Amino acid sequence: MINKLISTIALTLVLFSTACSDAPSSVTPLSSTDTTDSANTISFSGIAVDGYISGATVCLDININGLCDIDEPTTTTAGDGTFTFTEVEVSDGLLLPVIVVGGLNTATNKAFVGEMKNIVNTTDVKEDIPFMITPLTDLIASVFIVSDDQSVKTLTTVKTDIASALGLTKANVEIDPMQNKEVFAKAQEVQQLKELILASVLKSTEIQEGSTQADKLLKNISLAIAESLKQESSELDAKVVITQLQTINIELVIPSNEVEFISAQVQEIARILESLVSDDTVTISDLENQQISLKTVVETATQNIVDATEDTEIVVVVTETIISPPSIPDVGESTNTKPTADAGVAQNVNTTTVVTLNGSNSSDADQDALMYSWSITSKPTNSTAVLSSVIVVKPTFTADKDGKYIFTLVVNDGIVDSESVTVVINSIELPPSVPEIE
Repeated sequence: MINKLISTIALTLVLFSTACSDAPSSVTPLSSTDTTDSANTISFSGIAVDGYISGATVCLDININGLCDIDEPTTTTAGDGTFTFTEVEVSDGLLLPVIVVGGLNTATNKAFVGEMKNIVNTTDVKEDIPFMITPLTDLIASVFIVSDDQSVKTLTTVKTDIASALGLTKANVEIDPMQNKEVFAKAQEVQQLKELILASVLKSTEIQEGSTQADKLLKNISLAIAESLKQESSELDAKVVITQLQTINIELVIPSNEVEFISAQVQEIARILESLVSDDTVTISDLENQQISLKTVVETATQNIVDATEDTEIVVVVTETIISPPSIPDVGESTNTKPTADAGVAQNVNTTTVVTLNGSNSSDADQDALMYSWSITSKPTNSTAVLSSVIVVKPTFTADKDGKYIFTLVVNDGIVDSESVTVVINSIELPPSVPEIE
């Protein structure tokens, strides 16, 4: 069962510490134990769904460090969430994470926060079946990555057990949530729980939404949800999830009134979703509108968390009936203004310095949420510099060689890319400072 598939919390901490290091070679590759390691090329297509995610970065995490590195195969999702990898060269017999980050949820017209992932078997790629990446496959991948035996058999068992714990069949846990009401309900319950916990933690820490630290936190929330499913109940228990999260992040403190509120709000969300599933008048074509309604509930609940003090009784957002708001107008019906990228000012730094780039002055006249895409245009000879992330507002890198580093930034408002802009970082070995003589 799941108890036997999840490694100790200590292993979890080691995994995520490694995922954020610059030495991916310390990570043991996820590979099946019954295949050989031979050259192979794979092609496959998939769909990123929490609502269909447009403009997201999708990477094949070949070095298995939990990040989309600039030298790894990447692609971008289309407006319907679809993506394709074509003739990617990999070793045969590997079980590799496929990660989705950023993008726009086309149902809610809101930026997608965090990441989702699934595990692809490079020996058994099915080109004719879409490879789904959803909040539920993210749970599967989170459990599998920290399991002791990372084999095909284990992956199959994890899928079966996660499905059973959520009250779904193994076949359904990897299908498109927007095409099945029961799967939609479970996927939304998981995703909205993540967002409520994230809001509480961001409020009490200096972690910024969209930062590398926030991404790590969301990974750990997924792990905590997976841990809670060891109870083998089809009902998510928010209190158990938060307890697990505080075990993983031992310094994390969530006020008791916020814990009680999140637990009660998730129960209300589950009630709304159960009502949706049982209501025969709600069809598959209605699910996007239902997600908009649910997003409105969660945004209000999130604001309640932000506004609360420790002695406040936080009011649960209750919806007596399923709301069906009007669909978001087609983009073609309105005029969109291209966003403007700003990569920050040029810097002169000392070699070996950790440098922070700054795209926060990028803007959009329509006030749309922006997605960021950084790349290294050039760097000094023999430099091994890489960006900490290519999708956050303020990525970092280490200027490891003297010379000029040029970075390019493009932002996207969910509809169109900005013009690209560049920033230059000059690195030199500065002489030691001479103390002033009084």
